[in-house]
Amino acid sequence: MSEDVEIYSKWKMNTAMLMVIVLLSALGVILRYFVRITIIPGVVELTPSFLIPLLAGLLAGIPGGVLSGFLVGISGMAAGGEIPVLPLLGNIALGLGTAIGVLVAGKMPKIARIIIYTILGGLIGGFIPTFLITYFLDTPVIAVCAAAGFIDFAQAALWAFVGTILKWTIIDPNFKQYIYNE
Repeated sequence: MSEDVEIYSKWKMNTAMLMVIVLLSALGVILRYFVRITIIPGVVELTPSFLIPLLAGLLAGIPGGVLSGFLVGISGMAAGGEIPVLPLLGNIALGLGTAIGVLVAGKMPKIARIIIYTILGGLIGGFIPTFLITYFLDTPVIAVCAAAGFIDFAQAALWAFVGTILKWTIIDPNFKQYIYNE
């Protein structure tokens, strides 16, 4: 294989992954803007858009998770309902959570990887940004911040679990050859 074909193949692969991330992010933007349930007014909203940056982090690592989180987070800022910076930083952290989970878990058995992706997705993407941003920008009452953080932890962990199952059962078997360099 010539070097040009090899470079083209890698570029085509990067382009395919970028398109997957952008399309997922577009879905996340729609979900984040229109589908949300307020739990703690001005602080916590439940939304299925959490799935998108978490899934992007699983599929494309840190760059894909951060890009998707940024795009979905901008939509969350525009939608309102929360501290404005929370949807942006929270969604970026969601993408980081599962991407870091992939790096940490490596080639562990599947059950261990599910646990790591779920816990890190929930902790890094849910609890930490919500707790810190609520504490420093809204109310320095630890009980309120912890409650908000635990709700977002549970939501992020649930969606990280769902994203892992989607990746392993639908995306990898059907689309792996198109989005990965294999």
